[in-house]
Amino acid sequence: MARGITVWWVLLVCGAGWVPSGLAQDDGPEDEGEMAKALRPLQALQKGKSTPLAEVEGYGQDLLKEHASPEEQGRIYFELAHSYAQSGIFAPERAAMALEYSQKALQFPLPPSKRMRMYVYWGDCYHALNDKRPFPGVRRVAAEIYLTGLKELESENLPEKAPEVRPPARCPFKATPEECRQYEEAMKAHEKAMQLEELCMHRDVLMGQLVQTYARKPHAATELSDLSMKVVGNPALTERLMQGLEKDGARRDDVDDSPRPLEQSPSAGPRLLVSIAGLAGLAVVAVLLGILAWKARRGASLPTRPG
Repeated sequence: MARGITVWWVLLVCGAGWVPSGLAQDDGPEDEGEMAKALRPLQALQKGKSTPLAEVEGYGQDLLKEHASPEEQGRIYFELAHSYAQSGIFAPERAAMALEYSQKALQFPLPPSKRMRMYVYWGDCYHALNDKRPFPGVRRVAAEIYLTGLKELESENLPEKAPEVRPPARCPFKATPEECRQYEEAMKAHEKAMQLEELCMHRDVLMGQLVQTYARKPHAATELSDLSMKVVGNPALTERLMQGLEKDGARRDDVDDSPRPLEQSPSAGPRLLVSIAGLAGLAVVAVLLGILAWKARRGASLPTRPG
């Protein structure tokens, strides 16, 4: 079975306190500025399972008091969620905090790549915190979380495959003004391509979570298809999900052959009463016919009284 990036693989690496390089911290243009400087001490505390979460929590709460703008609040909650998630979400208390901070971060403005990270953490932590509950119900809720992230990405008009990103040629040491202008334009295009590549990666992660959770039994391809159309509304994306299930031999719905309790069938009660009444009626008729037959035989065997 093709695995790709599965929810269980992401849970495993997050539970082990390690985050794949594709999900590592961003250091692009969006991270420049005073807020980035204020967050560096918090980021320095992020050490996988060895992260001193009490220090992270204290420092993060201080930052929330000092930086009140929506953009700043979103960045702080993002770092708190990331700190707890990468420290190991197999620990219930860490998963609970990562889930809480992911939800809070999404209430504030965040760059698209960071928002997608929060949807991944939210869905993964929901899985981790509900692993004792019936899997189909947990899977459906997590699927709606992942699909909500994919819905947000629709406005980005991402290509089906991530573009190949190559750094531009170095600017000549003694460059002319025109060569400097061309180099600046090439760098802007490179940065844009890198951002596009990252968003495609996040999209593929979210889709991978969906495919692999629905590749588990009981198979429910129709449920995933219906949810995808309801939440995202993109037939092409839905078909890609179905193709992913097909590769895993899971593009089907399992039928529950176990006996259904009578209360699950609204018409079972009336049908049962009719059946019982019918059987009782037949029994009464059989008894009456038996009595009549007995009387007939008894009458035939009695001697005839002379006249």
